[in-house]
Amino acid sequence: MFLSINIKMPKNKQGGKNFRGKKKSSKNADANSIERKLETKSDGQEYARVSKLLGNCRILAVVHDGTEKLCIIPKKFKFRVWIAKDDIILINIRSFQDDKADVIYKYLPKEVKQLTKMGELTNHIIESVDITNNTTIQNDQVYFDDSDSESESDMNNDVNNDVNNDVNNDTTNDTKSVEKERKELDEFNWDEL
Repeated sequence: MFLSINIKMPKNKQGGKNFRGKKKSSKNADANSIERKLETKSDGQEYARVSKLLGNCRILAVVHDGTEKLCIIPKKFKFRVWIAKDDIILINIRSFQDDKADVIYKYLPKEVKQLTKMGELTNHIIESVDITNNTTIQNDQVYFDDSDSESESDMNNDVNNDVNNDVNNDTTNDTKSVEKERKELDEFNWDEL
């Protein structure tokens, strides 16, 4: 004799097998709509532009007077806030080391626009940053270093000439063989076949 027990399964509130990803997407949609309060500098803080990424949570940043400072990205930013070249950041200058600073805040492009309207950012910080697209303005000019010795340039020219001669010889040999085959075909008596 079997007893049947009527057991109801609980309602699925999580969203199925891959519920974690679905839950995150709804949270991210809400997080993007929230406005951040604009952070401005206070005592011991400066605005800076990232000039070079050094790795190991370190960057070089240009401050308002045009000097570069070594800035340390804190662990709380790691994998949460991505800092790239030419981003505008807020740094806290160390009182015991003038050449080093700590990153406090990274500004979004619309926040950079607000700061420039307020007159907070100087020319050294904004000079190579395009505020509308947050990309670097690049010149179409190419600059070469004139410190190469003549012997190196002569060697480079010799190598380039050798390569060009080899390519030219190969193409002339190929064209000669093609012309020779065409002459043979033209001279062949097709009527005998």
